[in-house]
Amino acid sequence: MARAADPYETIAGEYYDAERHPTSANFRYLSKRILREALPSIVTPTTDLIEVGAGDSLVMEVIAELGLPFHSATLTDSSPTMLRYSEHWMSERVELGLEDAERLPFEANSFDLSVAILGDPYNTPAFWSGMARTTRAGGHALYTTPSRAWSTAFRGESTTAAFDAETGPDRNVPSFVHDEATQRQLVEAAGLRVIQVIEAPLFWLAGQRISPKLSVLHSPDAAVVTAYHAVKTASQGDGS
Repeated sequence: MARAADPYETIAGEYYDAERHPTSANFRYLSKRILREALPSIVTPTTDLIEVGAGDSLVMEVIAELGLPFHSATLTDSSPTMLRYSEHWMSERVELGLEDAERLPFEANSFDLSVAILGDPYNTPAFWSGMARTTRAGGHALYTTPSRAWSTAFRGESTTAAFDAETGPDRNVPSFVHDEATQRQLVEAAGLRVIQVIEAPLFWLAGQRISPKLSVLHSPDAAVVTAYHAVKTASQGDGS
């Protein structure tokens, strides 16, 4: 079940407004580029996948654009309004679920691929425990987050992100962005093994409208989004 007061429910209606919220749009653009490079070597006709905190599913968007075959997809979000953005993907092979990212209800070893795009709001031990438990041995997990370089430059050590709402007061939403060593420890303590860390630099946004909030990064090579690619080996069991 969804949390009683999901922090994104009050901002979901305007979250994908790229004119008003270019930072979110920039993060999504870079996450999409990472997925376009990663998914072709992971997704197969037998893949059962889950996207946690899907909102408007970026995984399904990339799969559709690249024509990748898959067996089934489960798209979850704890905000009803965010989840409705993915209703157009519903089919016999794609189902939607209103679920808390930190309380995934699925059976152990349910998915070959588990994805969380910009999953910093629920980047917690409980979330990673669920990701590891529900990922099958030999399966993959992909996670993207705003980079530590940007996060610390823009807001220091704060664990909240300010969302400039169009109407009403600004909202603060959870955002747990760690350095690489801490993030690796969090992922691997849950029962997954990080095999690759991908940094999406500022210059990848060439030709895009760049958010003023990214001006704290003074080098085109500075990372804006970081992705972690992890796997679950047979010896790691079900993560429970």
